Amino acid sequence: MESILYHNQFSLPCVNANSAPIEVTNDHARSGLWVLPAFLNHSCLPNVQRLIVWDCLFLRASRDLVAGEELFECYIETLQPLARRRAALQTYGIEACQCDRCLLEEAVLDPGEVGRVLEAAARARAD
Repeated sequence: MESILYHNQFSLPCVNANSAPIEVTNDHARSGLWVLPAFLNHSCLPNVQRLIVWDCLFLRASRDLVAGEELFECYIETLQPLARRRAALQTYGIEACQCDRCLLEEAVLDPGEVGRVLEAAARARAD
């Protein structure tokens, strides 16, 4: 039961944009288990955003959708570099996300350089 809740619950994200890298936590007071949204598949480039109001969860299209198009939610924090997203997705049994965003980042970005930039930003923020 604990695994079902862990992998299917939705909670309101809390973003601290003043940190480098950006910190995102979850507001567990505003979390729940909604049956139909739990069936959404993952993409690091989701086409829906969730909004929790009291005991209701709303899904809002983040772009124009074609009739019959599959809805995708991001299971993890979207504001992370590729390596961190892939590591976080392993807890969901996803070895390597193959969404358009991940494939593009894999082809274009040097993971070592991304890590160095993030570390430099964190050091600059600490100073």
